[in-house]
Amino acid sequence: MNPTSLAAYYDLVRSGGAQRGRDRIVRLLLRSHPRPLTRNEIARCFRAGPDGKAFDGLPEIPLATVCGRCNELLADKAIRKVKTDVDPCSPRGNRADFLGMVQ
Repeated sequence: MNPTSLAAYYDLVRSGGAQRGRDRIVRLLLRSHPRPLTRNEIARCFRAGPDGKAFDGLPEIPLATVCGRCNELLADKAIRKVKTDVDPCSPRGNRADFLGMVQ
């Protein structure tokens, strides 16, 4: 990770922004339970609509950020990989991990 990215990440952690993103992802996975979601599906849910906000009324979370927060949640064992299968968001039929809540 380059120094600028690392500094930005530390600023995000210090501000609590990373935790808020993690909380939003956990709430979405709880809402979708028992259906697991891919990172792409999670990012689509957090895309900004015409009002500039995601479905939960908060700012958009880009795919790269969703991936980072999901990796943190997986490392903390707050969520789990349920299966690997064809990603419904992939136009090429790529495989992806489906994530869900720890039971």
